[in-house]
Amino acid sequence: MATHHHHHLSSDLATALMSFSAWRRVVWALVPIAAIWLAVLWALA
Repeated sequence: MATHHHHHLSSDLATALMSFSAWRRVVWALVPIAAIWLAVLWALA
């Protein structure tokens, strides 16, 4: 039971790390787009 619980925790940790990596990848993809939009809006203003 204890080993199963430990495995569950490590699995959750791995899932959290993968989701964090995916989230960071999404942020890195959105940052340039946001910067371009800000530049366009600033230029139009």
